[in-house]
Amino acid sequence: MSVNKLSETVSRRRPAGLMSHHVPDLPAFVRGVGQVLLGVLAGTRLDQETLIILLYSLAPVIVSVAILLLLDLALARYLVMRHGVDPLTAVMAAAPGGISALAIIAQRQGAAMHVVLAIHLFRVLLVVMLVLPILLSILRALQ
Repeated sequence: MSVNKLSETVSRRRPAGLMSHHVPDLPAFVRGVGQVLLGVLAGTRLDQETLIILLYSLAPVIVSVAILLLLDLALARYLVMRHGVDPLTAVMAAAPGGISALAIIAQRQGAAMHVVLAIHLFRVLLVVMLVLPILLSILRALQ
């Protein structure tokens, strides 16, 4: 069943009047207040144990982000040098992130969106179809 068919089915089951109209975007100040409230909520749950965990996690997180950025830059450089992709499109194609967010950003920046989406989709499929089974087999072997 396609997503469109699924959404039509859900829409038909929804009682009349419930979300039947377009929901407008929230004003900026309402989003800001919501973010502040979420920050306050997160801050109230912060304790010494959490800070210690964050402190021990700091170095691995920084190293992981640095490695990810270096790999992304290497992929972007490869796309520019080997395949003649323009630099903006190459950087957008190599950038980590969700496919929907990358599509929007690529379109706004003027990158070749079809190239960005194709390369990103290939990367995701590569991880799911190749890397995940390898990791699962390694984990099974360790048990």
